[in-house]
Order: sequence, then C-alpha cells, then structure tokens
Amino acid sequence: MDALSPLLDSLRVQAAAVGHFDFGLPWCFAWDYAPTHCLVVLEGRCWWADAGAAPGDGIWLEAGDALVVLRNGRFTLGSAPGLARLPWVDVWRASMSPDVSFDKRESTPAPMRLSWNAGGERTHLLGMAFGFEDGERHPLLAALPDRLLVKRQAHASPWAVSALDFLSTESGRDLPGFTALSRRLAELLFNDLLRRHLLSSPAYAGGWLKGLTDPALARALSAMHRRPGHDWTLARLAQQAGLSRTVFSERFLTQVGETPMGYLRAWRMHCARELLAAQRPVGVVGGRLGYASERAFREAFKRLAGTTPTAYARDHRPSASR
Repeated sequence: MDALSPLLDSLRVQAAAVGHFDFGLPWCFAWDYAPTHCLVVLEGRCWWADAGAAPGDGIWLEAGDALVVLRNGRFTLGSAPGLARLPWVDVWRASMSPDVSFDKRESTPAPMRLSWNAGGERTHLLGMAFGFEDGERHPLLAALPDRLLVKRQAHASPWAVSALDFLSTESGRDLPGFTALSRRLAELLFNDLLRRHLLSSPAYAGGWLKGLTDPALARALSAMHRRPGHDWTLARLAQQAGLSRTVFSERFLTQVGETPMGYLRAWRMHCARELLAAQRPVGVVGGRLGYASERAFREAFKRLAGTTPTAYARDHRPSASR
C-alpha cells in the first residue's frame, strides 16, 4: 500500500532555483539561509556543524551526500573543522549581482553560479532552493525534522545520479532551455531525497510517517489521502485498517500523535488550501472534501486556517505571486 505517493504528488513547488558553488580550499561559512533548500556535494567534501556546536562536533559530507534544510538554515559549512567563518550573506553579496536573489513565490530567471577563493583544491556543491504553495504547513514537511542528511548510498537512484551529472556539466554552457529543465530536475531531486530519507530511516520520522511503518495504519492513511472527501467515520477507517475501533484509535494516536479524525481534518484543510489556490469555487471545494454545506466548510476553514476561504483564494491568485 503506497501512502506516500499522494503526499509527494500534493507537494506543489511554487518556485525553484538551482545554484552551483565552487569553493577553493580553505573555506568556511556561517551559513544562514531561510528558504527550504538542499546542498549536494558533487566533488570534494565539506564539514558541517550545527550553529553553536562545540569544536570538532560535526560531520563530514562526502561526494554524493545531500543536506536537506526544511527549517532552521543556520549552521557552519566549511572545508575543515575549526576554520574562521565568513558570514554567508557577505560572501553572497560580494560575489553575486544585487538583482540575483530567490523569492519563494517566483523562480529565478537563470541558474545561479558562485565561485570563491579561486585556485587550488576545490569543493563543488549543487544548491537547490524551493518555495511551496503550502509552505511548512504541508503534512509531509511538517512531519519531518528541520534538517535531513541523506547519504549517497541510501537507496540511491541511477536516474538521480544522471540528473546531478547533467546539472553539473550543463550549468556553465548557457544552452537554451537549461533553466527550465534545471528547475524541473530540482523538484524531482527534492522529492527523491525525501523518499530516500524515509526509506532509509522511517523510525526517525514523526507524525503520520510513523504510521506508514504499520501496515494496518498505512491502509487507513492511504484511504484518507486518496479520498479526503469520503464520508469517513472512525468505524469506517478502522475497517480499512482491519482493526477494532478501540485498537485502531489507540494505535493511531500512539503512532501518529493525534486522533484519526483530527488527522483527517488537517489533511482536508491542506487539500482545501491547494484547491482554493487553484481558484476552485468555494462551494465546489467544500463539496469535494465532504462538508455538508458551503457554510459548514467556510466555518471549518476559518477556524482551522485563520482566514476565510475567499480571502485565502484571493491572496493566492497566480497573479499575486508574480
């Protein structure tokens, strides 16, 4: 039972940017970058340590390793531990044109390239930044830790290796069409990294992801994800899981961290935000998600999302993000 695919499908990327960073040894930055982003080591290796970590308390990122930063993008990144750190924002400002920036609502017009400390042994990184329509409220992103380390050998996909090679070799050639292709590949690589993390360390994930490791709960979660507007009751969800209502409720609360119906309400709200952002009529959205009336949907949406469906749709019109 594949309960993960509907969530990956619903993770809508609103903006994406690809950057190539070429650092000559020695180098060390006090990294501080807010948007969701990934760093993939293409050549060489680098030392990563959390902000405020004790000297020597960090890990090596080897060629092929990836760091996925969902939140809290403050850490040290360098060619070795113990080096003096330069603020990343200062390096960026000194190396890039002032008009080159990433807006979480709009993709950059071209890939970003940055070279620092030319000459000598190099570290080559691929950077990918993302903005999502649902932000951190998306159930998949909300359930994951702030940062994920995905090792190269963790369920590596041959196509992903080829995609990284394409992005690396084509980035400096400025051939037509590369910008569009690089964004699409970045989105696919991001989904692949999340999937690889989940496949390699399911016990480390929280919330509903823990439920995916339980075959019975996975059946119920998959049913909710596929048909959020169905007239689900506790008894019907328990039947999907093949458990009694009592056992299902207790196991769901223990594994997922909330009640089955509470999770269903949260998933419906996520689906509602996605449909409203696509400018679907409020009444249609409410009906599709199982609400008895448009009024009931409006009241539920305002209570859980903090704004009205109409206001949310207006604020997320495509023209508003350009």
